[in-house]
Amino acid sequence: MLQNVIQSEIGRKTIEKIEIPISITKNIKNTLRPYQINSLQYFIAYLNEYDNNKNKHLMFNMATGSGKTLIMASLILYLYEKGYRNFLFFVNSVNIIDKTRENFFNISSNKYLFNSEIIINNKNIEIKEVNNFDYSDDYNINIFVTSIQYLHNLLKENKENAFDITNLQDKKIVILADEAHHFNAETSKNKIPQKELFEEEKSNENWESTVQTIFQSNKDNFLLEFTATIDYENKSIVDKYLDKTIFKYDLLKFRQDLYSKEIDIIQNDVDKKYLMLGAVILSEYRREIASNNGIELKPIILFKAHKLIKESQANQEIFNDLIDNLKEKDIDKLYKSNLKENDKKNIIYKSIEYFKDKYKYFDIFISRIKEAFKREYQLITNEKTKPSEEKNDKDSKEISKQNKLLNTLENKDNPIRVIFSVNKLNEGWDVLNLFDIVRLYETRDADTKKKKAGKTTISEAQLIGRGARYYPLRLDYYNDDEIYKRKYDKDLDNDKRILETLYYHSIKDSRYISELRTVLREHGLLDDVYCREEDFKLKEIVAKYADTNFIFSNRKEEKARLYKEDKTLIGNKKSFEDIKSYFKNITLEYICKTGSIKVEHAINEEDKNLTESEKLRNLKIESLGKPKHKSFGDIKDYIKINAWYKMNYGFDKLKPKFQDLKNLYELFYHLRDIKFIFFNLNDKYININEEYINFLTNVFYPKLIKIIDENYSEYIGTKEFYPQLIKDVFREKKKKIYNEKLCADMGNIEYYAQNILYADSDLEIYFSTKHIYEVIEYLKEKGYNNIYLFRNDQDLAIYNFDNGTAFYPDFILICEYKKEQIHYQVFLEPKGKHLESSPEEKAKQDFLLSIKNNSTLNKDIFELDTDKYILFGMRFFTDDNSNSQKWNDELKNEFKG
Repeated sequence: MLQNVIQSEIGRKTIEKIEIPISITKNIKNTLRPYQINSLQYFIAYLNEYDNNKNKHLMFNMATGSGKTLIMASLILYLYEKGYRNFLFFVNSVNIIDKTRENFFNISSNKYLFNSEIIINNKNIEIKEVNNFDYSDDYNINIFVTSIQYLHNLLKENKENAFDITNLQDKKIVILADEAHHFNAETSKNKIPQKELFEEEKSNENWESTVQTIFQSNKDNFLLEFTATIDYENKSIVDKYLDKTIFKYDLLKFRQDLYSKEIDIIQNDVDKKYLMLGAVILSEYRREIASNNGIELKPIILFKAHKLIKESQANQEIFNDLIDNLKEKDIDKLYKSNLKENDKKNIIYKSIEYFKDKYKYFDIFISRIKEAFKREYQLITNEKTKPSEEKNDKDSKEISKQNKLLNTLENKDNPIRVIFSVNKLNEGWDVLNLFDIVRLYETRDADTKKKKAGKTTISEAQLIGRGARYYPLRLDYYNDDEIYKRKYDKDLDNDKRILETLYYHSIKDSRYISELRTVLREHGLLDDVYCREEDFKLKEIVAKYADTNFIFSNRKEEKARLYKEDKTLIGNKKSFEDIKSYFKNITLEYICKTGSIKVEHAINEEDKNLTESEKLRNLKIESLGKPKHKSFGDIKDYIKINAWYKMNYGFDKLKPKFQDLKNLYELFYHLRDIKFIFFNLNDKYININEEYINFLTNVFYPKLIKIIDENYSEYIGTKEFYPQLIKDVFREKKKKIYNEKLCADMGNIEYYAQNILYADSDLEIYFSTKHIYEVIEYLKEKGYNNIYLFRNDQDLAIYNFDNGTAFYPDFILICEYKKEQIHYQVFLEPKGKHLESSPEEKAKQDFLLSIKNNSTLNKDIFELDTDKYILFGMRFFTDDNSNSQKWNDELKNEFKG
C-alpha cells in the first residue's frame, strides 16, 4: 500500500511533524480530527517526495462518517495554493450531489465546510460553482459538481457548450471522485460485473473509462478517489489501488477510536405494529434522557421496507393507524413481551418503566406520542431519484425538497422524526441523529452452500454503518476534543449511553441475526473478539467508608464569568510573558525578496566541522549580507493591523482568551520586544512595508495564533476543590473485558478499593499490585489507616488550572493519619517513559505537581474542617527501574509521621 511505502521512506515521526498549512486551518470551519490531520500529512509528504510524478492518482480509503468531504475541502484549499483552480467533483447519486452543494456552496448552511471568508496568500478567495471550465476564474476556486452519469453522457454525446475533452487539455484539473468503488467496472469485470445496491440498478461499464479519459487529458491532473468500500477479495481491485492508497482508516479503527455510535440489536417476537411501537417509545425515552442532561436532540427513526415502494407505503399506513389509535393496552402488551424476553435489562422495558413512573395518567404519554409522530413529521423517500440534470424534469422540485429535508435532519427547523424507505438511503446519507432502524420484513437471501450472508444483509450492514455516525454530546465536564467521541464504554449501565447507541430492531430470527452479526463484525461495527462483562464495584468494607467520607475535585469554569467576580483569577500579564518566552527559544528569520539574488556556495575545509544550522547561517551571510535585527515594536502599528486582518482571526476570537485585552494595539504592545532577523532588508529594490506584511502573515502571525489557540482557553480549572461523598464518585459500573491479561481479581489485595482491576497497560498492573505495596506498608508503620487505592477509570475529573482541560489521573490514594486525624488525597499516574516528554503529558504532570501549593478546599458544602485535608499530585511513575525507588521516597516524604 502506498501509505506504507511513504511511511517506510520518510518515517512516521517525520510525517506526523508536518504542519497543516494555514491555507487549510484558517479557512475550514470545522476543527480537523487527528486522523484527518494524518491523512493530509501523508498527502503533503507524498507531494514533497513525488512532486515530479505525472497524473497523480490517489485513493483515500476512509470509513463512512469519518469526514471524507472535509478532507476534500482541505485538499481543494491546499491545491489552490499550489496553483490549481479547477476542481471536478462527481458521484453516482443525486442525493450526494445535493449534500455536496450544501458543503461547498451554501454559506448559510450548517453543513458548509469553509469559513465565511477565505484568505490564501493574503487574497480573498471565492468558491464558484461552474458547469464547465471554459470560462473558469483564474483567481478563484471553480468547482463543477455533477453525477458520473451526466458527465459520461456529456463526453459521449459531445453536446454544444458541454464538456469537450479537447477543451480540457490545456487545463490542470483536480478530479474528486466520491463513492469511487462504483467506478471500477472495467477493473472488476474480470471477476463479477459490479452492480449498484440501489433500486434502479444500472450498468456502469464505461464510467471507469470516462474518468480515465478526463484524468489523462493533462499530465498535471490529479485524480483523488474517496470510498469506504474497497473490494479486497477482488485481486484486480487490490492490484489497482496497491500503489494508490495513500491513507486507510477503516470502520474498525474509526469505531475503536470512539468516533462512532455503538450498535445494539433488538429482536422481538412481535408483529410489525409492535416492532414500530417499541422504536417509538425508545426514541421518546432517548429524547427525555437528552433533555434531562441539557442536550437538545430530535432522534430519527428509519422504517425500512425490503424491495418494493408499495411495501414502504403500506408500512406508513400501518404506522399511522398505530399512532392514531394507540391505547394503553398496546403499550402494556409490548411491556409484557419485553419483560418475558429479556427481563428488566431490556431497554424497551426500561423505557416503558420510566414513563410509567413519570406519568400518573398514561393518557398524557399517549398524547405526547401522537403529537411527536403525526403525519407532518414523516417522510417517505421512495420516489425515483435517478441522477439527472434535465431542467424540465417534473419531479425535480419534489426530489430537491425531499433531499433538502434528508440533508438537514439535525436542524432545529426540520420537524421530521420518522422516515420510510426501501434502499434510497443506503449510500450518500449524512445524518447524525438517526438512532433507530426498524427492519419491517423477514426475508433472508443467504448463500446456504457457501454459508455466506446475502446481498440484502450486506446492504443492511452498510446502512447501519451510515447510521453509526456519532451525535456530538456537549457536556461541560468533557474536553472539546471529546465532544465527538463515545463516553460511556466503561459504564455500560449509564442512562446516557442510549445517546450514543444505534438500535437495529428486527423480528426474532436467530439465523438472520447471526448472519447480520457476522457481517457487522466484518465491517468493524461489532466486537471481533470475545469479550465478557463484569460489574466493577467497591469492596464491602470500602463501600461503608465511602458512605461517610469525602473526595475532592475542582471545577471547569468560564473565564469571563470568573473574571467579573475576581480579576486576580485571570493573569494576562503572565499569559503574555509565556508567549514571549516561547519566541525567545526560537529564531524567526525572513529573507526579503529582491528578485536579484543568486545564491552559490561550496563547502570548504573550514566548514566541515560546522553544524547544519551554522553552515546555513554562513550561507546566508555570504550570499545575503549581514542580518538586520528587528523587534515587533519596530514595525509600524498600521502595518501590523493590516497584516492581522488578513489572518481571518478577529478580535472576537482573542477576547475570550484574554479577558482584559481592550484592543489589538494592546496585544501588540505586550509583544513589542519579540525579536526577528531579516536578510536583504536594506536592499534598494524591496518594498519594506510589503515585506513586513509578508513576514507577519506567513511567518510570525501563524505561529503566534497557533500558540494562542493551543494554550489559551476560554476556560480555567478552579483553584478551589469541592468535596463529594466517595460513594457518589465511584459508583458500581458494568464494563466489557477484552483483554484478560490486563484484568486482575483484587479481592485479596487489602488496600485496593475495588473488586477488579482492568488496566490499560502492564505498567498499571505492576504499579497497583506490586510497586505501591512498599508505600502502603510504610504508611501502616507510621500509624495511617483507611488506606485505599482507587482506580480512577473516568470517575473523577480534575481540571487544569490554566485552560480547564479535563484530566483523569489513573489512581487516587486516600488515607488518614490517625494521630492527627488528617486525611490525604493523592493523585497518581503511571506513564510509559516514551510518553512522558510529549507536550500534552508534560502539561498533565505540571498540573499534578501544582495542586499542592495552588489549591484551596471548599468548607461550606459539608461544613468540613478543611485544615484536616491535604491534597497533592505526584510526578509520573514511569517504567524506568533506576528511578522507581526515588519516586517511592518522594511520595513517602509527603506524609507526616
